[in-house]
Amino acid sequence: MIKQAVSTFFDTELYGCRRTVKSINAALKVLTMSRDLEAIESFFREAPLECGINLDVYSVNIIIKAVFEMGILDRSHLIMLEMEKLGIRPDVVTYTTLISAFYKVSQWYIGNGLRNLMVLNGCFPNLAIFNVRIQLLVNKGRAWMLISWVYSHVNYRGIEPNIKIYQTMIHYLCRAGDFDLAYTMTKNSMEKNWFPSIDTILKLLEALRKNGKFDKASTEKDTSFFCTSDEDHAVDVVEKINENIGHKSSM
Repeated sequence: MIKQAVSTFFDTELYGCRRTVKSINAALKVLTMSRDLEAIESFFREAPLECGINLDVYSVNIIIKAVFEMGILDRSHLIMLEMEKLGIRPDVVTYTTLISAFYKVSQWYIGNGLRNLMVLNGCFPNLAIFNVRIQLLVNKGRAWMLISWVYSHVNYRGIEPNIKIYQTMIHYLCRAGDFDLAYTMTKNSMEKNWFPSIDTILKLLEALRKNGKFDKASTEKDTSFFCTSDEDHAVDVVEKINENIGHKSSM
């Protein structure tokens, strides 16, 4: 299939079809499935010259994604630098792909550097970058930095915190065992009429129960509210959690 796709690209004009950057990108995307870095880079460099076609940012993004998926992060960063020499300006997808990759392997200093470079170049972070950054902070035991970081960066960029950001924070705070902060974030999001998914609230209920802050009987009774996915029921559950936590704290 891969050889056929490359052959079809080079033979396109034999069938009366003009080769374009879109056809290069289509062939390139199929070629990346081979995970053959030498073949991918060879086609990436030779095909445009042979066909007299200029690559675009989408072409480079395909290569960067393929290279980092192969675990060659340093190479993917160099490709971005090379593209700028060719006059191709990185877009939000380019930066997001690289930043997410470096964050996921805990090379946060490189990710932060790329994020700063991104802003300097007038390309502002999207929600995907914020979500990965949230995961990194929680996994490194820095949940206490989470709220101030999200609000200072998100609001500063003119992006209102939304349900996706809250959902990500609650999910990873539960995974990290910071149930009190996860609970606070749940209440905060619901006060804005943003309701976490049923699975997220159930996970929070179970986590609080295991942490001794909510008894099993109450958990089982209150989770029955969610059979209809009613938002009012979700509010009732969070209020009951609040009452239960307050009761246990005063004992």
